[in-house]
Parts: sequence; structure tokens; C-alpha cells
Amino acid sequence: MNISFVCCIFLAAIVIGSAELHAIDSSMPFVAIQHSGTTANLSSVVFVNQEKGWAVGEGGTIIYTTDGGNHWLTQTNAMSTNLMSVDFVDEKHGWAVGKQGTVIHTRDGGNTWVHDKLITDQDLWDLSFLTPTRGWAVGSGGTILQLRN
Repeated sequence: MNISFVCCIFLAAIVIGSAELHAIDSSMPFVAIQHSGTTANLSSVVFVNQEKGWAVGEGGTIIYTTDGGNHWLTQTNAMSTNLMSVDFVDEKHGWAVGKQGTVIHTRDGGNTWVHDKLITDQDLWDLSFLTPTRGWAVGSGGTILQLRN
């Protein structure tokens, strides 16, 4: 039997076997590539349960999923500023922060995003909320903001 034929069969078996996206050893993780439906660079993702999550990124991009990331849909945001981080405390209450002090929030799961009054012009890189009304954001130049909604 030709060695190149055997190699091709072996490689085909690897490709076909990997299409199932599971690990041979159950202690090893697996990775499944999901299609976001956007070409924008994404910078942050958060899930509130196994099915519902949001991701944000450049140009004010906000996408969400209700099926564990199998399908992603765009949510409208009037801001075109790059968003760097997103956090939700439940399925309704969420925030995102970004460049030039951008802070936006939603109280309806992202159907409507509201731009909060500019507190700083520093870039904001990350945020964390404990409750629907209390959280913090951090950014450039040692910026720490306590956010109350």
C-alpha cells in the first residue's frame, strides 16, 4: 500500500473525527468555533446563563445570543465608540464601557441601550456590577468610577 495513500486516509479520519467537537479524553477541554455574524473586533463577552450572552467591540458593536452562542444577533447602539467591556447582572440589566469615557446601559436585555452622561474622557477598559444599581469601571490614567444607576 502506498504511504501517501495511508497518510491521506489518516488525515481524513482526523478531520472527520474532529468535526464532532469532543475530546477523546473527557478530562480534556474542547473548542468550538462559533460565527459571530460580524467582522468587528470583539473585546469582551459575558453570559448570564448557559444560553444568554452578549459581546461588545469596535465601532460600538453589540451582539447577543439566546442559544449558547450558536447564533449571534446585532443589538442597536447609537454610539460608534469602541466598546471594551460588557457586564450583566441578570437577563435585563447590563452595562458596557469603552473609549473616551463611554458608558452605556440597558434595563431591557439590550433592546434599548442608553448612553450615560459623560463622567470622564479617559478610556474605560473593564467593569463589574454587583447589583442592577451598583458597579465599578476602571480605565486609563488610574481611573476608577463607581457607577450607580
